[in-house]
Amino acid sequence: MKAKLIYGFLTLMMMIIVFETVYSQSQRMKDKFYLGYFNLPYETQFTSTGFLNNYKALSLNAMQGYMTKNPETDQTNLQGGFNDSLSTYQSNVNTMLNKFYTTLNESSMLLSREKINRPAYGQRSTYEAEYGRAELVGNIRRPGYGYKHGGGSSYAGELWQGEYVSGRYCRTGIHAPQYIVDSLYENLEQVNNVSDYHHYSDRKSMYPDYRWYVKPRMRIPQSVATNQNNWEKNVVRIDIYNFNGELLDSVNIKVANFLDSSLSYDGSYKDFFNFGISPYPLSIPAVDLTSGATSDASGRTQNLFNSKVDYRVYWYGEVDVWLDYVRVEDEWAHFLFNPQLETPTQARKYFFNHKIREEVNAFSVNDSGLAYFYMDEYFYNNIPCISEVNRIIKSINPNTGVISVTCEDCTKGYWSGLRNLPETSAN
Repeated sequence: MKAKLIYGFLTLMMMIIVFETVYSQSQRMKDKFYLGYFNLPYETQFTSTGFLNNYKALSLNAMQGYMTKNPETDQTNLQGGFNDSLSTYQSNVNTMLNKFYTTLNESSMLLSREKINRPAYGQRSTYEAEYGRAELVGNIRRPGYGYKHGGGSSYAGELWQGEYVSGRYCRTGIHAPQYIVDSLYENLEQVNNVSDYHHYSDRKSMYPDYRWYVKPRMRIPQSVATNQNNWEKNVVRIDIYNFNGELLDSVNIKVANFLDSSLSYDGSYKDFFNFGISPYPLSIPAVDLTSGATSDASGRTQNLFNSKVDYRVYWYGEVDVWLDYVRVEDEWAHFLFNPQLETPTQARKYFFNHKIREEVNAFSVNDSGLAYFYMDEYFYNNIPCISEVNRIIKSINPNTGVISVTCEDCTKGYWSGLRNLPETSAN
């Protein structure tokens, strides 16, 4: 355990250097060597004057501060739960930070915050369409983040509206109706039911009807969409299969679904379509998607490699289509990257951008505040959300950011969600 803690802290210090070198122009935690421990700073024994004086006497000058896992609200220790008003805990948190700063004369607290962690733990997986078939390329198995089977034709480096895009296309009169992609290569990332961990579980059992969003990024000819006679033509069908290999839903995407609210389409790639109904048809309750995944006594999915999850794209042969990728996001990622879709009338609201801004302005804008926001172990498909949260934080205060320590078990082991790594593969 001691060795793991030392390794973890050294890793943390290395990550600080990387994040600071890339993003920040300040001297925050760049001017000396920092050494400290993981602690629970809201417990008074770890931020009492006596403790901090002893801490300083040992030449310790940094601390990584955990939150207790009370995700929704925390009125007992006043750490600040996700749904708590800032006014209920701001004074308490700032008092703790000020004690640390006053005693050590250092702004070097790495502090976990629920309103930062939750969006950073959002999951986004982007499965590229162009790989198409499993093959070895330079001793690397392709597809990695893609599909085993692909139809139509592949294209690489298409310059479209200023963007280079690669994927697969099907054209009327050339290709027969077929699946453009099927048989997902990495299909564990949405079905790991870790029941004891609200951040890690793909099911999020604390939320009824927690959903995953399926987002095939496609374009069709603009000339087709501008002709009203084509609006009812089927472009593709998305078939969604759950853990047990059962067909959960088949959703047709028509030409009309490419149109915006003014009934126009500019020919761009889209991954979110105008269905005009709620819930969004290309979203699935996590409990349905994970049907058949069972947990052991420790809360981990014990039959993870039995997953038959798949997101297939079938082309009807009626309209030319270009498919870039199939992206799958959980609710947290979906609303983090699309804050414009949240409304005050939603049954469940996140408003991540607003809450991130509150936390940054409350705890990191002065010298006695925290040094960096901290989140604990992450999985591979958390990385896009970590990056987005870091971007938002730095847009408010470029002298801070979010950093994390992870472990081999999360990025390479059973929990990683990656089926085909040597450390995890059951095949």
